[in-house]
Amino acid sequence: MFAMVRSPTFYADRKKCGTSEHLLCLIQNDMNERDMNPVFVVTIYDPVKGTWERLPPIDDPQTNGIQVWCQCVAVNRKLLLIGRIRPSDTSLMKSVDIYDFESARWSRGADMPTPRLNFACCVSSSTGLVYVAGGEGEHDPRLASVEVYNVETDKWEILPPMIEPHGFACRGFFMDGKLMVLEEFERGEVFDPSEGTWRMTAHVWNTRLETWRSREVCSFCGELYLFTEQQVEKYDVEKDVWSVVASFPNPLDILFFKCSTQWRDQIFFSAFGALGKHISYLFNPSTREFTEVTADGATVEI
Repeated sequence: MFAMVRSPTFYADRKKCGTSEHLLCLIQNDMNERDMNPVFVVTIYDPVKGTWERLPPIDDPQTNGIQVWCQCVAVNRKLLLIGRIRPSDTSLMKSVDIYDFESARWSRGADMPTPRLNFACCVSSSTGLVYVAGGEGEHDPRLASVEVYNVETDKWEILPPMIEPHGFACRGFFMDGKLMVLEEFERGEVFDPSEGTWRMTAHVWNTRLETWRSREVCSFCGELYLFTEQQVEKYDVEKDVWSVVASFPNPLDILFFKCSTQWRDQIFFSAFGALGKHISYLFNPSTREFTEVTADGATVEI
């Protein structure tokens, strides 16, 4: 029985039937830590049970534990922390740390071919491949290089570079089986894995004067949603326009957004408010309802 439960086939069947668990993973600053240096932990939130748990720390002196600078993505039953900064000399690292929920252990994956920071990172839901693109390099503030990681084979593949380099805070989304990379105030690009080619997108952000900090974009079921402190907007790719789909009952006092992700049929987003207040909500695009999430006392970082 235990072998059956652990088998990938059993997990795949549960996923198809909608009986697999969906959890939210967040990198947070440990507010209970009294050391002058910040200590970060990975916390797991179960919206169904309303519970918070913490993963064990990474016991690896090479990576110096968990850092806020890494990108955090999930592939089936594995959590990946990709990239970080070496504390001794602030150089960029290519490290990949993997937490396996089945074995409840951390392990090291193959290093990224290119060290980078603040890069686009997302997972293809159809293939489970992890794509990284752009960001800041060791000696270049804007990179055009793109790489893809297969967590099952623990191998990286270098893909054709983007048409233009995209640097600080570029974002990656998968829509209609294609990778979209966006950078604020810049044109985006779309990569078709089946053809191995890039093309430029419409000027998605040219009509928007806000920065990433004051707004948060999330991909939900192949569509883009934009969260502000007052309302939620949805992007129409064909018309190249944003339209308001929901408004908060009361405007949120937000200093900057931290993260957003899809959870089942809802969108989870988190922000940092005035006076150190932590703000988190679940938004249902179908009903346009908001459900406030009570945090565990830590400050959400990613």
